[in-house]
Amino acid sequence: MEAALLNEYQIAHLVYHRDSKQHRSSLWWKHFNIFHRRLRTVLQLCIDIDEITGKRQLSSLRFTRSHFPKFQKRTLSATQAAQLVQRKKQQLQTLINYLLQRILPACYYRFYAVIELGQYLALGFTLMGLVAKTRAILLQMRSVPAPEPDPEPQLLQEEEVGELIAPAELVNASFEEPRNENKKKRNKSRKTIDDIFGF
Repeated sequence: MEAALLNEYQIAHLVYHRDSKQHRSSLWWKHFNIFHRRLRTVLQLCIDIDEITGKRQLSSLRFTRSHFPKFQKRTLSATQAAQLVQRKKQQLQTLINYLLQRILPACYYRFYAVIELGQYLALGFTLMGLVAKTRAILLQMRSVPAPEPDPEPQLLQEEEVGELIAPAELVNASFEEPRNENKKKRNKSRKTIDDIFGF
């Protein structure tokens, strides 16, 4: 799952890098920017969890005063690793729920507007595909399963179901037009308005 999510992030990052100058003032870009940053955070949390569980160490990237990158590795004890993994998993689930409930639906509507505009169809379809694939991956990664809908809703005992009517009876049935009692009220209100304005 992480490899598939990394693939989607790489596509999103390419779109972000390629189109940031041209579309950064568009309304949908704000949502794409949030989507891109949150997806990167999800990936970083997944990488941290894998590194802590596998090697019992945590790597971080620091920049020196001369702006050179420097990797630092911190070795963890078994209890520290277990606590940190638990905390990172909780952060990951919170972020996944936030993405699924807030960010992805908003992105869907904004990216649909790109397609609807018609000027950047390829970009719009790419963004919609990113949202759909990312949502499918995040739904698999979510630890709390969504409640499943009932296959057959059960009717209450007091609820009236109705009568079965044969198609032959429908052909012979004559329908009465409903009486419109609003006509009298409308005529009365017109007379009142005419009296006020002197017509």
